[in-house]
Amino acid sequence: MKAGVVLKAQGIRGEIKVRPLTDAPEDFGSVDRFAVGGREYAVERIRVDGDFVYLKLKGIDDRNAAEAMAGQEICFPDGVRPALPEGRYYIEDIVGCDAYAGDRYLGVVSDVLQYGAADIWCIDGETSLMVPLAEGVLLGVDLEGHVVRFEPVRLEEVAVRED
Repeated sequence: MKAGVVLKAQGIRGEIKVRPLTDAPEDFGSVDRFAVGGREYAVERIRVDGDFVYLKLKGIDDRNAAEAMAGQEICFPDGVRPALPEGRYYIEDIVGCDAYAGDRYLGVVSDVLQYGAADIWCIDGETSLMVPLAEGVLLGVDLEGHVVRFEPVRLEEVAVRED
């Protein structure tokens, strides 16, 4: 799972500057290893400064090694991801869920778009829908059952249909 993008080397001792792709840069602090370029690295040091994360990874000990990582995705290794607060979900867990408005089957969540004020959940079914998660739209998420439920009246108010 993508955690961020390595922007550049920071200093001369192998530290890298990362632009996080998580909601909170502090999420990086709960993880003790990351994968870059298909290889796992243990975290020696981590610090958050504003919107950026600075990492010192074990085995990356000089500026040249850090510069070689620039532009690469940094990922949480398989099975490792920060815990989310109640009511928050990873996109990869939502995509593929069956979507219902009350008891009416709508289709499968195919994508989640993040443009600002509210995430937009794309649903592919008999009719394609784009559902902004405005207040009162989402009734619940059952990750174990791979099901999401929307409030039918509110859904009709905000959904955009692609016929």
